[in-house]
Amino acid sequence: MTQYPEALKLQMRRSTTPVFAQDFATAQVGDCPNCGGLGNVYVFITERGPFRDVPGAGRNTDSVLKSVEDPMYGWVWYIGQTVGASCPACRGSGRAPRQPRQMESHNTAGPVHQLVERFGR
Repeated sequence: MTQYPEALKLQMRRSTTPVFAQDFATAQVGDCPNCGGLGNVYVFITERGPFRDVPGAGRNTDSVLKSVEDPMYGWVWYIGQTVGASCPACRGSGRAPRQPRQMESHNTAGPVHQLVERFGR
């Protein structure tokens, strides 16, 4: 499940129209699994729709069209805005966050300890 920054979550919650997540698969090893290596996460906040046929965007030139598969209506069109924000998982780097290394337990029966015992130290 994609993580979103708090400001974007607030914008999504305030929307009275459908909001669609835009997920991106990682393209290379080491890409951030949250943003797909882009450094940003995106959502599509609808303004109008759904429409069965391609609608005109009207006077708002910032609006874009998006076709989505709706479980009730099949493929439909929405007018809305794509909104992005810096990925909270990688902090905008696009690289997979490093996991803290786990310390290996000290094995006193391991080869080094056995070697020391063999030479009488």
